[in-house]
Amino acid sequence: MRVGIATLNDYLWQKIRLALPRDVECIRLSETASEDLDIYVWDCDTLGDSQIPSAVTVGREGCSLASPLSFEDISSLLDKAESAPPLGKGTRCAYLRGERIQLTDVEYTLFDILYSANGEFVSREELLRRVWGDATDSVLNVYIHYLREKLERGEKIILSSRKYGYKIDGRFLSKS
Repeated sequence: MRVGIATLNDYLWQKIRLALPRDVECIRLSETASEDLDIYVWDCDTLGDSQIPSAVTVGREGCSLASPLSFEDISSLLDKAESAPPLGKGTRCAYLRGERIQLTDVEYTLFDILYSANGEFVSREELLRRVWGDATDSVLNVYIHYLREKLERGEKIILSSRKYGYKIDGRFLSKS
């Protein structure tokens, strides 16, 4: 497991790093999540609001945990992070396992509709109407292809059915 900790607080960095099991690789981050990590921990006190929607946040107010952290806090923090969905959405972007994927306006609108459907199929006709108003099936096919190229890395995320349309595989969405 690889854990990224985004903080400017040396004490918090050391506390979490030393509390983790030895087989967990711990990487200190600044304000960006450029590496492919399993879990992101974001210190709201030193960095402000998280730029990674799936990150577990720590801080004094309005966050998942309050500092100073105990060993039990860190364990629960990791448990919570492991249960976070691998796919999330931000402002004009998607997050796949914490990696920010920039989308064009049309790609984001299409992604947002599919993501908001919570694993239910959205018909081709509805997608065409909501994204373009009036367009052909080939336009939708092209943009679904673009989304798949950006999101899918060996795993099928966007599922299709001739009868029902498109949906995001429920394994990639939040259980709530």
